[in-house]
Amino acid sequence: MRNRSVRLGLLAVVVWVLSACSATQFFYNRADWFIERAVSDYVDLSEAQQTRVDAIIQGWVVWHRREELPRYYALLNDLRRQLGGDFSAQYYDTLISEAEASWARTRERVLADAIPVLVSLSDTQVAQVLERLDEKQHEYYKKYVAMSDKERIRQRNESVVDQLDRWLGSVTAEQKRQVAEWAGRAADSYPIWYRVRERRQRAFAELLAQRKAPDFAQELAGLLAEDAQFVSDWEQRQLAQNRRVTRSLMLSVEQSLSAAQRDHLLAELRKISEDIRNLMDER
Repeated sequence: MRNRSVRLGLLAVVVWVLSACSATQFFYNRADWFIERAVSDYVDLSEAQQTRVDAIIQGWVVWHRREELPRYYALLNDLRRQLGGDFSAQYYDTLISEAEASWARTRERVLADAIPVLVSLSDTQVAQVLERLDEKQHEYYKKYVAMSDKERIRQRNESVVDQLDRWLGSVTAEQKRQVAEWAGRAADSYPIWYRVRERRQRAFAELLAQRKAPDFAQELAGLLAEDAQFVSDWEQRQLAQNRRVTRSLMLSVEQSLSAAQRDHLLAELRKISEDIRNLMDER
């Protein structure tokens, strides 16, 4: 249950690898700045904490460039070969597994470095973090949950069509029909993930109150590792259904690609591959 609706799709894996825009290298080479800004959005750090966070971010960027970019590069080249030949359901599942493995490696790396910073937070800083999380949760609700079923289906449909249009150059009437059918069949996952976020946030708040405890790191790892502990059986069935219908959609779209669409997609993937290669060479 690592992802939502179409984010587990073929084209979402491409997005996960890196953006296809020409600014990929610009943003990646400034990742430390963007991450630092994201951290500062949640808490005001002391000078000593900021120095530690800066060092952690620099280390993370170096690690990601050295360890993860070569994996992305190899995966992209393999994906291009598969799209040029026989893209199977088994290969789709492999892509999803690779995406989840990448997330797990990154989570473990970041978590290990973040523990000392979290332990060092004052009660005032913890309150600031939790207040910001509440604000983010409210924003999530307004943006994704507080809408009618009709509006949600429309938004879901338009979002996927826009993504397909970007990666394929244009979308056929049949592909739009497939997306519309998927949008109507997929369960509404936003309320589910809203509740999951609520449950995890409450557990996180309780855990932060015990951040000086010797088992804090272990407890936090368990909190962040899996969604299943915060998802009811009914919600798990709904999300499993979403994964099935999304998988079916993405495989159907891949099979329906015209020669021009396939060429456009392969060209976009080649741009990303070149960007990653350049980033790797900058080490």
